[in-house]
Amino acid sequence: MFLRVLICNTKVVLRIGAAPKINSKKMSISLNTMISLRYALTPEDFVNFTVYVQLEAPGKKKLIYKSLRPLIIIFAIVCIYNISTAVSSNSASPFDFIGIPIILFLLLFPMLSAKPRLKKQALQFAGNVENAGIFNISDHVFSETGVLVKDVVKETRFQWNAFIKKQETAAYIYLFIQSNSALIIPKKVIRSEVEREELAKLFAQYISFDAEVGHLVKN
Repeated sequence: MFLRVLICNTKVVLRIGAAPKINSKKMSISLNTMISLRYALTPEDFVNFTVYVQLEAPGKKKLIYKSLRPLIIIFAIVCIYNISTAVSSNSASPFDFIGIPIILFLLLFPMLSAKPRLKKQALQFAGNVENAGIFNISDHVFSETGVLVKDVVKETRFQWNAFIKKQETAAYIYLFIQSNSALIIPKKVIRSEVEREELAKLFAQYISFDAEVGHLVKN
């Protein structure tokens, strides 16, 4: 019930009636949005982030192919030279082409071994006791003022303009502070669709357009 006080000719009159309707939609906008997620990163989360940053992020594959382009050109020239020489001399033998698979292997090996190598390095980093703090259980509080990350050891506050880019995969949201450093949010820790929508609203409102899509244009 809603209590209304009226003053009529110096008399105080109390009228009790139904409370006025409040537009809940407008009220929700005026109230502070605060979402708290408690979780601890796992070594698997760290490994997935490392592989993503080094190999799978937008523009990374393009850079890898660009770096391999000179070697591919050299490989093509060697192949053409060996084949043309063998054909023109009419003395082709398997030994004339033995260099082709060797060069091809040398070209592909760094690319094929990159992912296993990165995973191994990331697991070694995660297994180091000096880095155990990365995997502490932490409270992550998202609000209009920014992001608060607090564990048993320290408390860190980030304003929204501290995040230079935001990227998503099927399993993670990454809020980058530097090119190789980010706040990692596993999507599995978001407990409901409501929380997911509220987080999306905060990101849309407070993370700059350049942080959202600028990196795609630059790459």
